[in-house]
Amino acid sequence: MEHDQMTFQWLMAGCRIAKRLTAADEPALNRAARKLPT
Repeated sequence: MEHDQMTFQWLMAGCRIAKRLTAADEPALNRAARKLPT
């Protein structure tokens, strides 16, 4: 049971980190998208 709890906490931490990275990269992604020919 303890092992499942640890795994769940790691998954939650990973989701938070991924969201933060995505939010930080959004302006850069938008700039790159504008540079692409339409």
